[in-house]
Amino acid sequence: MQTKNRWERGHETFRWEYETYDISRLLEDISRGIPGIYGCVLNLEELESYRAILEGIAHPDVPEGLAEKHRIQLDRAYVETLEEADLHEPIVMLHVGDNEGIVQFEKLEPGANYVVADGNHRLIRACQLQLPEIEVHVVPREIAKRYVIAQDDYVD
Repeated sequence: MQTKNRWERGHETFRWEYETYDISRLLEDISRGIPGIYGCVLNLEELESYRAILEGIAHPDVPEGLAEKHRIQLDRAYVETLEEADLHEPIVMLHVGDNEGIVQFEKLEPGANYVVADGNHRLIRACQLQLPEIEVHVVPREIAKRYVIAQDDYVD
């Protein structure tokens, strides 16, 4: 039996600052119903401020310089191919550390910051289509730590 190499094309990872997260494994666990991941909804206003960070555009809720510091790679041509039906897959927001991410969920984890680890293209498209809200999986600190890939195992 041949073992599939987890670094082959198609395996998703997400890099934030100095950490790399195994998104494929996280998505598999979410599909199996891993406990401790919260479901919630972000509205268009919340999406627009995150979009401003992704696209590096001015927004009153985005501190100056934040968009330049945190540039997530986006394929704009791919964004345009997404249809509304593609946007039903929830976005995954991952805890990346206190004062390290972009979005806070104070009711879930005071002081914790999150970033979209899966679904940045869907988020942009949802804003373009003016969807009033989009579903989100929120992965708290203790669970997010399980998906950090040791640098020795990561091949860029």
